[in-house]
Amino acid sequence: MYKLGPKNIKDKFDIQLVPGDLSNTSKSAILNSDIAIFTEGNYPFKSKNSNKLPVVIDLWHGFPLKAMGFADRGEKFKHLINEIWDNIDYLTSYSSFFNEIMNKCISIDMSKYVVVNGHDKIGINGHEK
Repeated sequence: MYKLGPKNIKDKFDIQLVPGDLSNTSKSAILNSDIAIFTEGNYPFKSKNSNKLPVVIDLWHGFPLKAMGFADRGEKFKHLINEIWDNIDYLTSYSSFFNEIMNKCISIDMSKYVVVNGHDKIGINGHEK
């Protein structure tokens, strides 16, 4: 995503690819940014600055085809799920169907889901609806 970003966006905004090593340099870059983009609920901080920044966007990596999170009867870390996902401001989504299925797993406020790039037109088997 970083490498393929459009030139006009890269020219207009200060976009940085920050290592996930949580070094002091990485922490500072993340916590002092306006927007932080992660995947799989891996935003590692519990607090934001006084301006409620950064806005945290999660680019979930796929459709939940198996039980996970709250939907998984064998999930050993259910007590941590809310804590992980409370830090996310927006979760990119394929469709309202994805929102419904994913929310059974992570139980976040439905207003956090944002359908992007017309993926809501893709059917279960990748065929147009």
